[in-house]
Amino acid sequence: YSGKDEHKKEHRMFNGKLNTIVINNKGDSMNLAYELIDFLEDWLIDHLMVEDQKYVACFQEHGLK
Repeated sequence: YSGKDEHKKEHRMFNGKLNTIVINNKGDSMNLAYELIDFLEDWLIDHLMVEDQKYVACFQEHGLK
């Protein structure tokens, strides 16, 4: 997949953002939960519906679907 490096970068950014949210909300589990849900909802919808769709054709061409 020609966009694999950018895709991996997106996942590293995802991990970094999760770590930041956890660190920034240490000791405040309620706010942590709200921030995590908000971030995950937005990121997963965009990532699954936009970014992951970019490699579907490549996978199909190589018999991976």
